[in-house]
Amino acid sequence: MIDTTLTESQPVPLKEDRLPFLDGLRGLAAVWVIASHSLDFTGANIKYIHRGDIAVDLFMILSGFLMAYHYYMREDKEPWHKPSTWKKFYIRRFFRIAPLYYVLLFVFCVIGPVMGGWRIELERQLPGVHHTDPIRFFDQSLTNILMHLSFLFGFSKEFVVRTPMPDWSVTLEMQFYLLFPFLMLLFRRYYFVLAVPALYAVSYQINAFLYHDGYMKPSILPMSMVYFMMGMLLALFNRYRDDRLKGVCALALTFWLAWLTQERFVIALALLFTLLLNPKTVGKPFQFISRMLGSRFSTWLADMSYGAYLIHFGFMTPIALACSQSPAFRAFPGAMRFAVVFVLTLIPTYLASMVMFNFIEKNGILWGKKLLKSFDDKSEVTYRWRDKNSGLYGGGDLDGERDQRLPQPGRNLG
Repeated sequence: MIDTTLTESQPVPLKEDRLPFLDGLRGLAAVWVIASHSLDFTGANIKYIHRGDIAVDLFMILSGFLMAYHYYMREDKEPWHKPSTWKKFYIRRFFRIAPLYYVLLFVFCVIGPVMGGWRIELERQLPGVHHTDPIRFFDQSLTNILMHLSFLFGFSKEFVVRTPMPDWSVTLEMQFYLLFPFLMLLFRRYYFVLAVPALYAVSYQINAFLYHDGYMKPSILPMSMVYFMMGMLLALFNRYRDDRLKGVCALALTFWLAWLTQERFVIALALLFTLLLNPKTVGKPFQFISRMLGSRFSTWLADMSYGAYLIHFGFMTPIALACSQSPAFRAFPGAMRFAVVFVLTLIPTYLASMVMFNFIEKNGILWGKKLLKSFDDKSEVTYRWRDKNSGLYGGGDLDGERDQRLPQPGRNLG
């Protein structure tokens, strides 16, 4: 049997289901992505805002943190070594991601050619607009659809950007979910001290090969593994912050990975994350920031973030095109063109996200819970048998494990 004990020291109890500041970070990351794409659609360039890739990196750090955080919270009732725990994890994640993605995949496959025509005309009207390959709008082939339904499109240079959605990060998330339970086994005890450098070394070599091979997006897990590991290490630090040795090791590895990215933004995000995990320790300014990031509006932004991320191209494209028809708009400075398209895109994007969250995402989560409950109910069903010789009864579950509390046939009952 696998030893699932994390450490000989006692961890900090995790009594809360959520850390409120995470909502704010997730919601702001989605807005940042939309803002950076607004620059692409208007030919503008504003410092820092154009780095939407950092917002996606933040999504990955948050994903790594949240998956590990909730895994720790459930470890007593869902032990890591049990296959049933892994099955529950996969079901939860699939029904959180897939329902909305499948609905929007169908919608965008239908309207893709229309959007493609709009995008081509937009690039003609505003020469500074970022160019994108029109094939992503017009490919309605069965192969393309199946690659996306299976979430395998990230492994293909040909299909990674083949829908009107910015969905390359969705396949990346699914790859992370697939490997996550195995990764958590490497984070037991102090194994992570060796596992993290080893995983980074392997990922670095694969990353170098894939970039050299011409991948347009970091859509294969080793290409973005460093960000997921940073999140997992921060969750480990949060779990064992009172264990100085383990906490220092986890935090040191976090900043080591951040430094290896050679991105000041990523180092700053790691520092901010660490400070927000300890707002009472670092002082009132960070307590205030934590409260703002955990406000009701921030929670709402976070709930809308997945839908907003997937659907915003559907609104941004016609809005940018309609604006570009105006000579006055074309004469605007880049920053003003950006502001107009950004604001006009936010309104319908988040209205649509509210509808999708309430009618698709919530129902998807509910379907996953019902499926898990059906499995739990089946596992609780028992059979009973009667020993003809003794007249006593025994029982067992559907896995064939007999109830050791009841007399068994063949045992000495005397």
